[in-house]
This record gives sequence, structure tokens and C-alpha cells, in this order.
Amino acid sequence: MRHLMLGAFAAILTISVTACNDETAKTHPKASAAPVRPTADTLRIAAAVTPVSWLVCQVAGDPCAATTLVPPGASAHAFEPKPSLLTQLSTTRLYFSSGLSFEEAWVPRFKSGLPSMEVIVLKPVQALPSQEKGHEHSEPYDPHVWSSPRAMIPWIDSIALALATAYPADTARIWKNRDLVRARMLRLDTAVRQELAPFSGKRFYINHPELGYLARDYGLEQKPLEEGGREPSLPFLFEAKETAKRQGIRAIFVEEAYGTRTAQALARALDVPVVPLDLYASPYDSAIMRLARTLSGRL
Repeated sequence: MRHLMLGAFAAILTISVTACNDETAKTHPKASAAPVRPTADTLRIAAAVTPVSWLVCQVAGDPCAATTLVPPGASAHAFEPKPSLLTQLSTTRLYFSSGLSFEEAWVPRFKSGLPSMEVIVLKPVQALPSQEKGHEHSEPYDPHVWSSPRAMIPWIDSIALALATAYPADTARIWKNRDLVRARMLRLDTAVRQELAPFSGKRFYINHPELGYLARDYGLEQKPLEEGGREPSLPFLFEAKETAKRQGIRAIFVEEAYGTRTAQALARALDVPVVPLDLYASPYDSAIMRLARTLSGRL
């Protein structure tokens, strides 16, 4: 009966599996960018987005294999499972939920088909209100904690505890990695803070509100070019244009997985470039430093 249920459920569900190796990882110097072949010793986890699966596998250590539901370059709001997903999740021991809207609907369905998969809920310690209120895919709070290394650090203990409980034979390695990863993330936090410190108080415009925690933790002001997750009104655009002119805005930033039409129009009106950002590249620490440097170069 279980096989029948899994087979039926798989017909409605997809995804890509990524191994969480990091060729630049100081905590795992032997890791490479090539996918690992899972073995009986592999710690198998899943998460919605690359930054979360990256952090979990850094704490887990090698060998760790992660299923990442939303691949880099895709929109979480457009998530639609494909038929292979349940098969790929069938060997997953822990799913780390981070509060994205689609998880509320889909994770219980995954769980019903895979009762052996445990769901670990990661929430921000100090949550920001969502700037997507009114959107059909809106979240109760801003879930994009991974935009700030500082906001991610409190998750490390919760991740380590969940991993050690699920994989008791690997407890010593997991707790050792926890300390190494915390130190690594603290260094990253310091580097991002130093990069953005000269621009404290500066406003930046972005098409989709994904950098709220980064703005809060490093002294910036995020202004999304959306109203309730929808195209803005003409009065909103007029106000944005006039404010941007007064503040000497030098660029409009975009996450290309989301609509860029408004950003392109505002950039033309201001005669400034549209600058893409990528919060979901891997490894996370390299991606977040590139993002911070891109911001600082245009603020």
C-alpha cells in the first residue's frame, strides 16, 4: 500500500538534487564543486532554497546530499512540483522549512507521502514584516533571512541539534562543524558590514523585496518596486522617481527571477543602469560577498 501511495503521489510532484560540496569551504577543504554520489553514510537533507541547503550541509559535513526545491534563477512564487520530486525526497531524512509561502501548502503533502521525513522549521529570531502583503503568495513575515549572514547565524544551533538527533553516529562531527561554521559566518558578517558601512542610511531600489534583513542588519533602506507583490501604481512610480532623483540613486537593482519591467522603466527615467543581483548562487558566502560588493559599487 505504501508503494502505491508513493507512486500516486509522485505523479503530481520535481526538482533538482544538488550536493552541498563547496570548493572554497574552509570547514571542508577537500570538498569539490562536483556532485557527490550518495552512499549509505550520506546525510540526506532538503530545503527550499540554496542558501539554506548550503548552510545545513556545512554543519553536516561530508558526505551530505541536499534536495533544493527552487533552483537558482527560479522564482519561489512560481514553484510547481514535478513528478520526480517525491522520488528524490524519498531518501530525505530532514526537510528544513524556512517559511516561504509555497512551503505551507506543499510541505504537508510531502510529509503525508513520506512519513519518515522530519520537518524542521527555521524561523527568524527577529522577524521583519513581509513587504509582500496583499500578494497571493504573501508570507506572514519576511522569510528571506539568508539575505543577511548575521540573521542566519542563530539557525546554526537549531540545524546542528536536528542533524545530531537524526544522525547520532555523526554527532561529534556535526558539533565540531557547528563551531567552525559559526566562526566562518561571523567572519562573513564582519566582511559584509565593513563593505557596506560607508553607505549607512542609503536607500536602494529593487524589483522584489528580498534584501530586507541585509538592509536592516547593515544600515541600508530597501525600497521594493512592488505594491503588494504587484506592479506599482503611477503615483508610486512618480514618487519613486522624484525621491530617487533627490537622493542621487545611481542604479536600480533586480533579482532577475522576478519581473523587471518596472525597474527598467524607472532606470530609463533616471538614466541609471539596471544592475542584477544573485542571492542564490553557490557557495553562499561567495554569493553574499559579491552581492555586497555590487551594492557598494552603486550606492
